[in-house]
Order: sequence, then structure tokens, then C-alpha cells
Amino acid sequence: MDLQDLLQIILAGLLGLILLGTLFPGAIKISKSLLTILGFAALLCFLVWFIPFRLIQTWNCILMRDQEVVEQPVNLETLNERIMREAEGFVERNKGRPFLLFLSFAHVHTPLFKTERFAGKSKHGSYGDNVEEVDWMVGRMVETIERLGLKEKTLTYFTSDHGGHIEEGPNGGWNEVHRGGKAMGGYEGGIRVPGIISWPGHLEAGKEVAEVTSLMDVFPTLVKLAGGELPQDRHNHKHLPS
Repeated sequence: MDLQDLLQIILAGLLGLILLGTLFPGAIKISKSLLTILGFAALLCFLVWFIPFRLIQTWNCILMRDQEVVEQPVNLETLNERIMREAEGFVERNKGRPFLLFLSFAHVHTPLFKTERFAGKSKHGSYGDNVEEVDWMVGRMVETIERLGLKEKTLTYFTSDHGGHIEEGPNGGWNEVHRGGKAMGGYEGGIRVPGIISWPGHLEAGKEVAEVTSLMDVFPTLVKLAGGELPQDRHNHKHLPS
């Protein structure tokens, strides 16, 4: 049971008590002051559930292209398709010259949302459906690169910024046997993330690297590969499987 489920159960129970005390005052003895407290608790419970899990997902949330607002509030049903079209268009426009594309998905992050196409697709609830959709989006991007003949010219790096959010229950992800999770200091469950690099013709497929790396290594590594010079006043650990 996750936080959303618990809040809904509490809210239903409070509303039930309020209705019982209001419609059938003789059934149970509830003073007006207690009834007021229960009503306030129900309102508070509703707000705690509704604001983060229903309202904030799209409330006053804007989608921008450079300095232009293209959508407000964001339509979650069409968001991923819009992101993919933008990414594919960028690659197509720049296929004849070096480019850097940073593609960040709205999945997999709480509060979770899923498009109709992937709802119920997995056997692991909303989180599993999210993973299925991310897998599809990554595959679509890889297919675009291959279609444009850029497969051996393009280094692709797939990663995440933190581990599973264990306070969110099954909607927050899974960290296997590793202790802790997101925002829990240096525990491995919060900092161990996927790091998958693909560069056909340059990197050996299927190779596993045991060296500890950091997202801070990405920038200096890309600068090195691009033939640039890294400023001396910052982190400069370069990492690339040989």
C-alpha cells in the first residue's frame, strides 16, 4: 500500500464518520466539536492527497520551447509524443554536423502518469507501465539515429539522476538489495543508477565496467571526445570504456 492508497482510505473513513454523525445523530454519539474536528481532518487529508497527486501534476505547469510557452497546462496524454517529435526533429535538422542532445523523459517519476497506450501493459502496476513506455521511447530514439545513418557516429548514454524513491512504495521504484533510496545521503540505493553507453564501431558491445563513475564525469568525457579543452577550475575526471 502506498501513500495515495492510505490517504484515500483515511479520507473515506473520515467522510463515513461525518455522514453517519450528521444523517443519523442517534446512531453514534459525536459532539459538534468532534464533528468539526473530523471535518477539518477530512479536508486536510483531501488536500494532502489532492494537491501533490492530482493538482500539482499539471497545475500552472507550462511547456516551453526556448522562451515561448507552447502549452499551459501541460497535457500529460500527449507530452511524451511531443517530446519525442522535438527530439527526432532536432537530430534530423543537425544530422550533417556534430550535435549534443540532452533528452530527459517525464517518466519514471512520482507522481506517476501513463498514457492510454501503455496503461496496463505491464504486470507490475503503474511503475511497470512507466518502464514499458520509457523503453519504447528509448527504442524509438535509437531507431531514428539508425534511420538517419548516424549509428556509428553517435554515442548514446542512458542514465538516471538517483535511485528509487522508497517512501513512495511500489510507485517509487526498486533498489534491489541496496540500502536506502532517493534523498537518503550516500546510501547505495539512492546513488546507484543505470549507466549504459552505446557507440557501435568504437565500444565493445556487452562489456561491463566495474569502475565507480559519477554523472559529473559525463561533461569532461564528452568534451574530451569532441576534441575540446576542459577549463581547469572544475571536475575533470574523464571516463570511457576502452
